[in-house]
Amino acid sequence: MAPRAGSSERFGAHRSRLLYVGHDGLVSVGGNYDSVPDCARRRVLEVHSLAHEVQIFEDGQLPAVHPVLEGRRRSSVLPGHRQLHRIIHHAIDRD
Repeated sequence: MAPRAGSSERFGAHRSRLLYVGHDGLVSVGGNYDSVPDCARRRVLEVHSLAHEVQIFEDGQLPAVHPVLEGRRRSSVLPGHRQLHRIIHHAIDRD
């Protein structure tokens, strides 16, 4: 699978690995959690960690790009990803 044009090749080294998608629809990257689209079919996706973003690939397609989060145990859920995750956390935050 080729990285997105102009991203990792232009800025140097990146880390590429295969990661499991949790039952909550998130992958753990560097101690934080990034969402994958609800339509993702595979349980293992290729993840490229760059200096400024995390790219998540499925079958050579790039369905998600997240900013790198500072700290640990933070979540990045993109619009349209993991609707159930957002509803649950919204309910917890109100309590």
